[in-house]
Amino acid sequence: MLTVSIGIPVYNEERNIGHLLDELIAQQITSYDLRQIIVVASGCTDGTEEIVKGYCEKDPRIKLLVQKTREGKAAALNLYLQHTTEDIIIAESADTIPEKGAIEKLLEPFSDSTVGVTGARMVPTNPEGTFMGFCAHLYWNIVHWVALESFKTGEITAFRNEIKTIPHTVINDEYYMLGELTKKGYRLVYVPEAVVYNRGAETVSDYVKIRRRTVMSYMQLKAESPHIKIPNTMSVGVVARLVLSHMKWDLRSMLWTAALTALEFYGRLLALYDWHILKKRPYIWDTARSTKNLKDA
Repeated sequence: MLTVSIGIPVYNEERNIGHLLDELIAQQITSYDLRQIIVVASGCTDGTEEIVKGYCEKDPRIKLLVQKTREGKAAALNLYLQHTTEDIIIAESADTIPEKGAIEKLLEPFSDSTVGVTGARMVPTNPEGTFMGFCAHLYWNIVHWVALESFKTGEITAFRNEIKTIPHTVINDEYYMLGELTKKGYRLVYVPEAVVYNRGAETVSDYVKIRRRTVMSYMQLKAESPHIKIPNTMSVGVVARLVLSHMKWDLRSMLWTAALTALEFYGRLLALYDWHILKKRPYIWDTARSTKNLKDA
């Protein structure tokens, strides 16, 4: 039976970390041995660490590692990697909630020894009746449609534990790791049945902030790790084809899709400016506060 460890890098996540740990404890995992849930708290100034300490007393699988200062997600994952020897590692964002059974579904493809990475389907909890809720659902639907054709992952990803360290300046740690496993000959599998909930940006500024950072992370990978395939969510042609094929042709949907398209291009332009003009490499990033308002899924 393959052994499993879950790593959760956190920075000031007191609003969701308890909810996430409750859901992970409650996951029914029968075909794999979940031995560890490791929370890496990086420079937290809220009640995150105290909450996690309480869970450590309830469940011996839960462990807390503390970084006194915030050093970036790659550094947090490196600390996690130093403290786990399990066969499969799952890197999960703290502002997510897995659906019942999602973790086992995410692990199922690893019964095939050629599989090295699996990714779950993200579903936002935002109400679809608002503009930002519409944007959140359309964005994650695009990710889903792309992933059905070619692998795409994000907020929760499972890996074979064969990567021992990540360069600390890497912005997109998941894609760095899957690139390294791809070099080893492993396959990547998208698991749409493994549903995990998150909260999309609730403000235009937070949406642009996230996309600006994400696009820049792919620029870094393209420049520094050319062997890693950039996901087709960056392809204007692929995204346009998928959006048009799933478009609801009512006035609101068309106007809001056009507005989201404008925001996406604005975020990409800012990323180009950051990368080429300002020479920014934000491996420690400013958090998008509105994505932390994760409601019960």
